[in-house]
Amino acid sequence: MATSTTTKLLVQNNVFEGVKKPLYSTDNGYANASGNDFGSASNTALTTSWSSVGYSYSLTAVGSVKSYVNSNAGAILSF
Repeated sequence: MATSTTTKLLVQNNVFEGVKKPLYSTDNGYANASGNDFGSASNTALTTSWSSVGYSYSLTAVGSVKSYVNSNAGAILSF
């Protein structure tokens, strides 16, 4: 995940597997990262304290993210 050209990302409770550079900056992009599982890699993005997105949301616990995505991602077809 890249942040660039003065953008600010709020990156929370993600799981990154088999990724060499899961979160990084180019051209002065910033990230507020918390609760993430970067595996054996690391977050190299410039940091920001920005955290207000203007709406409410709930997070899935990082320990449950992989199983949740595997169970719910993609199309569910029924014929």
